Amino acid sequence: MDVRVNKEVVPRRRTQRWRTASVALAVLILAALPAPSLARSAPQARFKATVEGAQTVTWKRDDFMPSQEMANCGDHLVLNGSEQVSFHTRRPLALSVGTRTFGGHAVPRFRFPSRDEGFPALATIDRAQTDNSVDTCTGQSIPQRDAAQFGPQPSDCGRRQVSWLLFFAPAYVQRDAVYVDDDYRKAQAADPFAHCPARAAEWPTLAAEDPSNINRLFSARLSTRKVFDRRVKKFDVRGRGSGARAPDPNGLSYTVQVSWHVVLRRVR
Repeated sequence: MDVRVNKEVVPRRRTQRWRTASVALAVLILAALPAPSLARSAPQARFKATVEGAQTVTWKRDDFMPSQEMANCGDHLVLNGSEQVSFHTRRPLALSVGTRTFGGHAVPRFRFPSRDEGFPALATIDRAQTDNSVDTCTGQSIPQRDAAQFGPQPSDCGRRQVSWLLFFAPAYVQRDAVYVDDDYRKAQAADPFAHCPARAAEWPTLAAEDPSNINRLFSARLSTRKVFDRRVKKFDVRGRGSGARAPDPNGLSYTVQVSWHVVLRRVR
């Protein structure tokens, strides 16, 4: 399902992260509303929730930095990398669902033990990159040149496990739609790699929208009406999306694929 929204740029560590401005603003504003303004027409529902998913990012940088000392030569930067992150909740999480009014209709209000839409997950990160950059003035490998000057910096790319803070929320601009994102409201764990830096949309960023079409949210359908229908005992909610970002002024481009699966089992 494509959800059309307005966007704003939100800075994220080494990169710029596009965000769904109306969605993010709605989450923050509605979370602060006093209790009397919340819709109470629907009964509260309770579930046990599990979340799992994966994201794959591939990137490359192809850029040329001319030498100031020698004409017609310089640093040709050629780097490639990839990262696959799989994530899952460690155990089923208690989830209570109420409703609130937004845009003239009821939308679900999710509350995990965190008391809002946020929840912790365990992420397994597999990160790799290669550097074939060359000083075209000398024909020397740039990584070797740097090692000679500053000492060896062996890559620590590979596999790491780390805690990840995510959230599961309604897409307020589209009725009966939900999405999963990294919880940008909170500080994430430090990057577990010292010499294998993230360069594109890797962890701790989870793609929630198409990087080539910032108005397309990666969402999935979840009927608000059925959430409160006690005859429906289980929901399988699956979201997926993919996209690519064209090279920026530094020659960095990337592609991203993401999928997630939320299972809700009714308790009451």
